[in-house]
Amino acid sequence: MSDMLGRIIWIHSEIQKLFISSWVVNGPLGQALCKLVVSLKNAFVLESIQSLVLITADRFRAVVLPLRSPLINSKLCPFFILATWIVAIAINSPKLLVRKLVEYRSRKIGLLAALELGSLWRILIL
Repeated sequence: MSDMLGRIIWIHSEIQKLFISSWVVNGPLGQALCKLVVSLKNAFVLESIQSLVLITADRFRAVVLPLRSPLINSKLCPFFILATWIVAIAINSPKLLVRKLVEYRSRKIGLLAALELGSLWRILIL
């Protein structure tokens, strides 16, 4: 599920960068989407990686120690699924607080940090 949703969000944002090179939506909705799109893209990728690590650990234990009980059984599976989502969202939650949409050279850009130094903008784009 996270792979499919991640690709949908990822492809949409990459097409937007290629053809428009600016943020499409203004106002409060634009601010919210600017924060959510990047955080969700990274959360989906992190959740997929964590799921693959859990599957690998389970398969490794099944091959190396075949007579022992499985590491991830049907009772613990919902816990591990929930834990991977919580960890992925928690790691990406700081981006929700510091990311904002600003106008720079008549384009709207989602920035991680923007510091005004006199008439110059110093920008770190993530």
